[in-house]
Amino acid sequence: MRTIPFLLLGLGLVTSLAACGSCEPDPVGDGDGDGDGDGDGDGDGDGDGDNTCTLVTVGDVGLDAQQDTETIYAAPLVDEVGTPAPDFLVFNFVNFNERIGPLGAGTFSLADEPNDNRASCPECLSVFEDQLTPTSVPARVYFQRAGSITLEVNPRTQILRGQIEGLVVEEVTIDGNLVSTPVEGGDCLRFDTLSFDYKFVPSAWACDEADYQDGASCQCDCGAPDPDCFCDALQNPDCPAVIEDDCPVGTTCTANGCVEGCDPFSTPPVGCGIDELCGFAGEGPTCIDAAGRINNAQLNDTCDGIGGLVQYCAVEGSVPAGVCDDISGLCLPLCGPDNPCPAGDCYTISGGGPGDGWGFCPPGNGIVPEEWICDSFNWGDGETCHCECGAADPDCQSGERQVVGCGAGETCVNDVCE
Repeated sequence: MRTIPFLLLGLGLVTSLAACGSCEPDPVGDGDGDGDGDGDGDGDGDGDGDNTCTLVTVGDVGLDAQQDTETIYAAPLVDEVGTPAPDFLVFNFVNFNERIGPLGAGTFSLADEPNDNRASCPECLSVFEDQLTPTSVPARVYFQRAGSITLEVNPRTQILRGQIEGLVVEEVTIDGNLVSTPVEGGDCLRFDTLSFDYKFVPSAWACDEADYQDGASCQCDCGAPDPDCFCDALQNPDCPAVIEDDCPVGTTCTANGCVEGCDPFSTPPVGCGIDELCGFAGEGPTCIDAAGRINNAQLNDTCDGIGGLVQYCAVEGSVPAGVCDDISGLCLPLCGPDNPCPAGDCYTISGGGPGDGWGFCPPGNGIVPEEWICDSFNWGDGETCHCECGAADPDCQSGERQVVGCGAGETCVNDVCE
């Protein structure tokens, strides 16, 4: 993986400029000998000196790595820059809120803010000179100084399609905060217009490469997961409006191929395979990877250690009875279009808008027993033990919550004040 080579920090590499011993007199008198009057010596009259930079070409681009913070591509330079050791043009597309979904496509200047420094760039182009391996320190690093990039799709989807015009990179140093500083008297490189039409396809993919992440249909049982099978239009606006699943009727496409569908509401519940969990994704209940998804809490108990992923609780086998609510911290009952909450909307996780998808019943809106004679919103509200209400309140199980309905000093045992 080609990351910023921090061992270069502070080296301050400087390349001295060769003296001109046989230059012709400058007819304009700006002292650079090119006759255009701008003083930069490249003859184009704009004063930027870009045409004096070494022209280089690149080979085929490929995906280098994808991390939580950025997506990295790399292409080898065809022309030798330093020694015969490999050189690379490296693309770092950093994740910013301003580049989510379709916002990551468009035309972006590489010379203006925020792309004018490695510390702030969403679209970052660098050259690593003389880098023997993806993890070794290159001899020198160059960063973009001029040009623009046009992206037809967000490259963070592992598709790099578009072109780069007028790219110039200059020699820089990069500090521990990723701040890039041009090297005084350093070298620069320039590129003709570059066009790319690349889509990453994993080596395990056994179907037609054109079908992988084609944005039109879900190809399952192809040796590797197709991103089209797991695309949620509510979360990723780049998804196609309609995803066709090529699995047989009654099965669902998962990372393990086509598997039987699951149903946590049926009697008995229909579960999933080994290391899987019946969760809510896409259009409703489906088998998902269980890793990091199971919480040991039971219904209406406190969920400990809720992480970034949706966690399911009260799990029997591969079928949960509840979802951990990250606001109340409680394990709350599942709900769906045909299994609504007793009152109010189902807090939707997938498959629709607020109240008409699959999710969980908010606190105080769980599956209230028919015997309950107190207000329904008090049953299992996660705050107070309500006693002598016709059925045992789950909030009374711990014996630690405030008791309502009993006298001073009394406790509630099996819905009876003692």
